[in-house]
Amino acid sequence: MKNFYSILEYIKENKLKSLALCLFLAGILNFYFFTKYQVSEPFIEKISLQSDVRVQDILIYASAENNDEIDFSKPIKPAIENDKLVFTLGEKTRLFRIYIGNDYEKVSVGNVELFHSDHTENLSIKDFKLNEIFALGKIKPSNIDFSCHVNSHFELKRQLITRQECLVSEVLIFVFSLLFSFLVIAAFHKLFDFKINKTNYKLALACVFFISIFLPQPIFNVAFMLSFFFIVRDFNYKIFFSNKTALLFLLYFLVFMANNVFLSQSFNKPFTETMLPFFFLPFYFACLPHKNYLPAFVFGAFTVSLYFFFTSAIDTSLYHDLSYFSFDNFSKYVHPVYFSYLLFFCICYIELSNDFSFNKTLIQAVLLFALIFCASKLIISLTVLFYAFRFFRKKQILGWTVVALSIIAVLFFSPTRKRFQEVFSPENLSVLHENPVQRHDPRINGLTIRLIIWQETLSSFETAKDIFFGKGVDKNAAQLLENRLKNRGLERGHTKYDPHNQFIATCYKTGLAGLIVLLGICFITFYYAIKNRNTLLLCAAVLFICAMFTESVLQRVTGIYFFICILSLLSLSLKTPGYQIENSHTRNKRNSQ
Repeated sequence: MKNFYSILEYIKENKLKSLALCLFLAGILNFYFFTKYQVSEPFIEKISLQSDVRVQDILIYASAENNDEIDFSKPIKPAIENDKLVFTLGEKTRLFRIYIGNDYEKVSVGNVELFHSDHTENLSIKDFKLNEIFALGKIKPSNIDFSCHVNSHFELKRQLITRQECLVSEVLIFVFSLLFSFLVIAAFHKLFDFKINKTNYKLALACVFFISIFLPQPIFNVAFMLSFFFIVRDFNYKIFFSNKTALLFLLYFLVFMANNVFLSQSFNKPFTETMLPFFFLPFYFACLPHKNYLPAFVFGAFTVSLYFFFTSAIDTSLYHDLSYFSFDNFSKYVHPVYFSYLLFFCICYIELSNDFSFNKTLIQAVLLFALIFCASKLIISLTVLFYAFRFFRKKQILGWTVVALSIIAVLFFSPTRKRFQEVFSPENLSVLHENPVQRHDPRINGLTIRLIIWQETLSSFETAKDIFFGKGVDKNAAQLLENRLKNRGLERGHTKYDPHNQFIATCYKTGLAGLIVLLGICFITFYYAIKNRNTLLLCAAVLFICAMFTESVLQRVTGIYFFICILSLLSLSLKTPGYQIENSHTRNKRNSQ
């Protein structure tokens, strides 16, 4: 209670800042709401539009009443009335999609009208997302001239809700904004022991960068460049060369670039841009002010988790469907598996550190629920094992309680339970022995699709050059794997997948040359953790290696930033005075000085 009153006192002393934060968070929640929903009447009797598409080449598919997914089992065919295409729905729908089922060199669509029971509503072509459509000219307010391929489609950008539903959502947003701002202030008040001023603005910019890693891509890129610009003059050669982990990441980048320039059939510029953090981050850490930056990751995970909770609660209030608290419906713009990596690391840090006496239980509870909602089977299992090892040694009753509650939460939350059931169905593995695989085979799931991709990736090696230097990093190498997966019988959406295993992905692209460097990063991370008896670094190393078995984490910018940052910061904390992370584990006194 003492800490609770201290937060209230802080809010009282900083009324304007607290109010500004509350309004800002309310604006963010409203932005999410109004970019996803629009006020209209979901009950639609008819939809009419003007188009020169042949009547047999156009269909409409709509969503069910309380669902935002298009129901493709019920195609709605048009009739011609007064030279217009008219589709009869006669039911409540929040979303619909207009399909064109043929190739057209030039065709026009426009003047879309929705007929409700008591009024008619006109929609602009700008109210629709244009998928797989190549416009020939400017999009006019009412119509568009375009060329298209088979199955090109228009889909409403925003889902339809009633005015009453909008009012209920606005009340929720008001309540959520107050709670959101209080919790953010409480977390900031505890996690950061500095105020932004002229002497520590570099420290603040670095914290902003670490917090922003799991925000949309333009934000963390801008935050990184801005932070780097202000600290680059503080470059320290000793720190740069002492950070062996960061240097190995730099070497990993150089192996890929050498392959891109000298061995690949064509230079892959987009891939190079994705890999640039490998080059810049080692220099960045050699410029940072000496400080423990790990609380910034906790603050970011806590704040983003709250945002996901509140936005999912808004969706659930409209659809009455708990699936909005599961997987990518919950994590919105962030890949749920990658966000789970952040959650697991922060849970370990909070538990191993003594710096979170205030609301330690609250922060852990928020992160644990977010982890369950993200539904990553691997990370949930690692979290249960972490608590089991942590508590069974000292507090067996608490250990069994945490493990039991985690398992019960997974079992009773049906969206997450379904993802675990896929793994515990051994009969699905029989699909691995079939070539080709049958279309829409129900045995294809998150596990079996990975195993098939791994089979085809490893089977593609034909020469000694492939083994030592890989297939390359260009589009030709990607196309080769795509063709093999296509010949295996996988559907189009699956053939675009990468190997979903960083070790295999590295070996496929760069051969043993890149794989040896990647294994070197794993080895040196474990070596530092065991040598210094640092439990947090050991947890990070286990997370890094396990993640690389199921995802190509170093092929995605978010994964690159996250893993380089936490592994480099933890390595620096062991070797560089001033970087020590207090109480990163309980037995090594050097880490608490």
